[in-house]
Amino acid sequence: SGATRSFFHAKYATEIGIKDVERGPREEFYGITGDYIPGYCHDVTLVFENSPILLSMPFCPDFPEEYFSGILGREDFFSHYRIRFMEKKRSMEFVPELHSS
Repeated sequence: SGATRSFFHAKYATEIGIKDVERGPREEFYGITGDYIPGYCHDVTLVFENSPILLSMPFCPDFPEEYFSGILGREDFFSHYRIRFMEKKRSMEFVPELHSS
């Protein structure tokens, strides 16, 4: 992913129980279309490989679904893993990074 942050279309917010997407703090994102897209941030817990990750997730009502339904970002998701691409097998491996505090 070339995206700095994760974000998803607003329809997924309602699917996880966020009733009014636009009540979250507004941020604008420069989208794949070349336009700015408003997003509304909500704290969500994403569970991947049985590991919870707390994210301030922007949900974007105007996100063009013909391109993506959502995208995972480098800073808030991928920074938690070392990722290994195995081209010949057409697969990838996610290894959790241990972050010291």
